[in-house]
Amino acid sequence: MDTSTSLPAGSLFGIPIRLSYTLPLLFVVALLAEAFSSWAAFGWAALMYGPILLGTVLIHELGHALAARRVGGHADGILLWPLGGLAYVGHDCGPKADLWIALAGPLTHIPQFLVWFAILFPVYHAAYGSWDISLSIPYPDLHFGLAVVAGACQLNIGLVLFNLFLPAFPLDGGRILADLLLLRGVSPETAAKITASLATLLGAGVVAIGIWRTLVASVASVLTIAVGVWMLYVTVQLWECIRSGTVRQHPLFRVAAADAGSGGAGGSSAPLPAVGAGSGYQRYGGEGSVLLSTVAANQYPSPSMPHYSCCTCAAQFAEAAAPPAACPICSDDRQYVAPSGQAWATKEELQELHRCTLAEVEPGVLGIGVEPKLAIGQQAYLVQAPGGNVLWDCVGVCHPDIVADVEAAGGIAAIAISHPHFYNACVDWAEAFDCKVLLHAADRQWVTRPSPRLEFWEGDERQLGAGLRLMRLGGHFPGSCVLLWEAARDGKGVMFTGDTIFPVPSGGVSFMYSFPNLLPLPADQIARIGRRLEGCAFDRMYAAFAHTRIKAGAAQQVQQAVRKYCGLLDGSVQRAYI
Repeated sequence: MDTSTSLPAGSLFGIPIRLSYTLPLLFVVALLAEAFSSWAAFGWAALMYGPILLGTVLIHELGHALAARRVGGHADGILLWPLGGLAYVGHDCGPKADLWIALAGPLTHIPQFLVWFAILFPVYHAAYGSWDISLSIPYPDLHFGLAVVAGACQLNIGLVLFNLFLPAFPLDGGRILADLLLLRGVSPETAAKITASLATLLGAGVVAIGIWRTLVASVASVLTIAVGVWMLYVTVQLWECIRSGTVRQHPLFRVAAADAGSGGAGGSSAPLPAVGAGSGYQRYGGEGSVLLSTVAANQYPSPSMPHYSCCTCAAQFAEAAAPPAACPICSDDRQYVAPSGQAWATKEELQELHRCTLAEVEPGVLGIGVEPKLAIGQQAYLVQAPGGNVLWDCVGVCHPDIVADVEAAGGIAAIAISHPHFYNACVDWAEAFDCKVLLHAADRQWVTRPSPRLEFWEGDERQLGAGLRLMRLGGHFPGSCVLLWEAARDGKGVMFTGDTIFPVPSGGVSFMYSFPNLLPLPADQIARIGRRLEGCAFDRMYAAFAHTRIKAGAAQQVQQAVRKYCGLLDGSVQRAYI
């Protein structure tokens, strides 16, 4: 929970409660409401209504938080803000438990309504000398106390109906819909499309209603419009996950991974390369009101939560209260889990322990490394192309001290990455230099930190500028790429290969499915790579390490290696083996 924009307000049941600095906006809206009203006491009633609204919302969020604890999860805090409340909770118990947590908030409004309704009768009798609450009272003569109590009753009715029966993300109803779809066996990807489509339509509808109420019905509906805009903004984030193929890493659908293999209907039975179930951190709640309307939110985790990175491969994961149960990159047969076991470090810890280095490799090419060595110790390359600098591959940390040096070298216009082993902290680098990250769509399932910065390209080639292009060769990963800079400053051409083609000490190159586990590529795949590179003009080759470089004749070395490897694999090249 972000503490930089809120104040502590005590705790309940051991759950910290904080108040957003923007809460005074509620009282601004109350004054606007008074300006639109013909009743002199309306503004005072509206000012009273603000604390009642926050108290009602607090109980709603406590419902979410206590339900999370009941199912074995955790509740880390509640934030009250102008659009309502946010309960920061997490669990790894699957969609059944998640459904109960989503229902618990709205259901708190039933007892709250009953309490306010019981208070309504004596207040009405004191004001008008009658127990018959069906009497029609002219609006200007409405008793101040009665208006407050009746408003509280209406608030709770509205909240329970709005949250339970409006299936729009980020409302509680949107989460309830998603959980029900998962429990019915619908895949997270399909459930996400259904949820996002409904949320887009209903969010636009809320904005339209707010505008109509303000312009036509003369009712101040500033917050209604804000709620609708907020709904659409949050839904855009879900659409981005749908587009990038990372739905299972979105908190709304991460519960599917938690239920996989447990006997519950957790959606698709396909492998889940997304983060582990233990990082299913959610934000529940967010009732907003223009004295009537409400929202309940489930957004991305708070930016104050840490980004954990795998210490073996440096893959960085989405914000979470705890590290994933396992690293999908290391669990794959192309990589390995360290003998000492899975280990994690936060982004801040890595920045304290390591620094980034910048050194010239050749004119127009700078190497970016990390000291002391981080994970496997690879190097990235900053290619200073005329159309804008391109960062090829990435490292596991973006230290603040390196930013000024890279900016002095021309900054970064785009990041292009060869394969998932080098995705690392690419989102941090993209955010530091306000640029996009180009990843091949064939490898999108290996993304461990989703972001709007990621752009997935398809096909076999992508032009980045004059004389600079990405080529998908496959092999090591289906989307494995190389970067060919034919317009290098000496005119001879440079190829940056990641692990797709690997220079070896003899001066030649190697091709492997897995380098650390020494798993070979089939001969037909090596031959295909060789055919793709025929006619490509490059003299030098730079892979991911300082010792994996070819300074001259690289194109010829590749073709010689293709012939040798294919011959050794099919037996046409003879060697003595026994």
